[in-house]
Amino acid sequence: MQRKPLFLAAAIAELLRFLAIFFLADSLGVLRMGVGAPSLFRYAASPQLLFAAALFFLWYDYGRYEAYRPLLVAGKAVSLLVLLPLALRLALSQLGAMSDFVLLGFAALVDIGVLLLAALKPRGIEETPPQVESHTGPRGPEDIEKVEG
Repeated sequence: MQRKPLFLAAAIAELLRFLAIFFLADSLGVLRMGVGAPSLFRYAASPQLLFAAALFFLWYDYGRYEAYRPLLVAGKAVSLLVLLPLALRLALSQLGAMSDFVLLGFAALVDIGVLLLAALKPRGIEETPPQVESHTGPRGPEDIEKVEG
């Protein structure tokens, strides 16, 4: 099991990205809109934490969880596409403060970095063939339990 510290750093960056999105939502007034808005925001934003979990598991055991990398790439691509309309809205409405653009830029940079990290195979990871269990007993019909009919 080879651990790559870059994946752990990316997992921590994803947690910070989640906090940046939370602070951006607070700055835009989403969390003060009404009784159910904060709960709805937490419900809608909490799946973003799955990216941090995915990167943590890639750090923990890359060989075992490598099969999920394409899913991580697809999720990060969708995250980037969703950030574009928000960035345009902030830029065109001029409602956003400079800190909003900094938070949005940080989220976009983390998305781009994680997308590149997940899309490219890291150096130093060896290809290991899948483990095949050996069967020492007889094979074929002799293994099948006889059923009385």
